[in-house]
Amino acid sequence: MNKMWISCFKAGMWLVVCVVVTLVCGRFSVRGEDAPFITRFVRTNSQPLCWISYTNCSDRNFDYFVQSSSNLVDWVDTQAVRGSISNRTVIRSVVIASPKQSFHRIVKTPHINVPMFSMAIQAGSNITFMGNGIVIDSFDSSSSVYSSWSTNSLWGTNLVYDILKRNDHGDVGTDSSLTDSAMLGNAAIYGKLHTGPGSSTATAQIGANGIVGDLAFQAGGGNGFQTNAWLYDMNVAFTPVVAPSGPALPAPSYSTYSNIISVFNFNQADQLYVLNQPLNGQVVVSAPNVVIWAKAGINFSGTTGGLFIAPGAGVVIYVGDNSGSSVSVNLNGQGGVNANGYAKNCQIYGMTTCTSIDMVSYAAFVGTIYAPNADLRAGSGGNNTADSSGAIIAKSITLSGHWNFHYDENLKNSGLYW
Repeated sequence: MNKMWISCFKAGMWLVVCVVVTLVCGRFSVRGEDAPFITRFVRTNSQPLCWISYTNCSDRNFDYFVQSSSNLVDWVDTQAVRGSISNRTVIRSVVIASPKQSFHRIVKTPHINVPMFSMAIQAGSNITFMGNGIVIDSFDSSSSVYSSWSTNSLWGTNLVYDILKRNDHGDVGTDSSLTDSAMLGNAAIYGKLHTGPGSSTATAQIGANGIVGDLAFQAGGGNGFQTNAWLYDMNVAFTPVVAPSGPALPAPSYSTYSNIISVFNFNQADQLYVLNQPLNGQVVVSAPNVVIWAKAGINFSGTTGGLFIAPGAGVVIYVGDNSGSSVSVNLNGQGGVNANGYAKNCQIYGMTTCTSIDMVSYAAFVGTIYAPNADLRAGSGGNNTADSSGAIIAKSITLSGHWNFHYDENLKNSGLYW
C-alpha cells in the first residue's frame, strides 16, 4: 500500500534550529489535527536525538511513520506511532542512526489490522520445549468442521477442540535469530516454525523424535522439519500494555453463583474493577465486557481455585503495572481457567511489571495471554497431560512434558488486532 507523504523536516547537524519543508499541500489529517513538527534537535550521550511532536493524532485508522534520510531520496522508517484515542498530544523520541541522516519527515498511511494472535505460541526471545508428550496443533471454534459441540450443565454449550477434527495451523514463533533460540526437543508441532530475519540452521534445534509439519507429514511418520515448515519471517515488536482507564468498582465480596458457593462474582457488564490484592480463589465472571486490573498479580492454586466464565460473559484481565515491583501470574488452580469456554472471552494482558507466568500443573486453560515482559512456564508432571487452548505471546516460553496446546484459529477473526 502506498504511503501518503505529509511533511519533511531538516534539522541542521548538532543544531537546535529546525527548518520545516512541506512536500505536499492540504490538511494533515481528516480530523483537523495540527501538522506534526520537530520540537527540538539535541545531542544526548554523543548521539543526535530528534524529538517529534504529533498533535492530537486521534484517528486510529492511520499510522504515523517517522523517517530519516541523508539525501532526500533514500528514506528509512525510524519509528511508527498509531493514532491515540486519548485525543492528546503524543510525543515520541527518535534516535537518529547516523549524523549524516539530517533530514526527517512524517508519513501517514491507513492502518492495516493484523491479528494479534496469528500463531499458537510466540516469544520475543527463547522457546524451549523439554521432555516428551508436547503437542501443538489447531482447531476453529467458529466451525463445526474443525471443532465439536460440547455441553456443560453449568457453563453452556460451546464448540471445542476435538482431536478427530484437529488442524495444522499450530504455528510457533520466536523473534530471535540467535543460536538455540528455538529448542523444540521432541515436540510434535502441527504447523510451522517462524524465527527472526537472519536466522541460520543454528537458530533452532529439534530432537530425534521431534516433528514440525502438516497433517499429512505427521501421519506419514516423518520426523524433523517438513520442507518449508521453518520460515525466517518472524519480525515483530511486542508493544507494552497500556493501563485500562475509567471509573473503577471495588472488588466483589464472597457470594454464590448457581450452585457454586464462596465465589467472587464479577457481575457488572462494561465495568472496570481494580484490585490491589492478587486475584485468587474461585472467581466467576457472569457479565459481558468485564475488565479486571489485578495490580498484585493472579494466584489460582489449590483444588478449587480458578476462573469460570458464564455463558455470554467475557473478561479482560490486566496484570501488574507499568512501574513498581514485579508481580507474577499463577494459573495452577485445579479449577482451571475458562475451561469450558471460548478463548476470545478470556484475555490476560501482562503489563511491564508482570515478569513471570506459571502454568505448570494439570489445570485447563482456555484463553489468550499477551505478556511481552514475562517468562512463561507451562507443562505437566508425571503421566498426566495438561490440555489448554487459545494463543500465547510472552517474552520467553518454556514447556515441559505432557502438555497439549490447541491454537484457536477463530482468534484471527475475533477483533483482537495490532
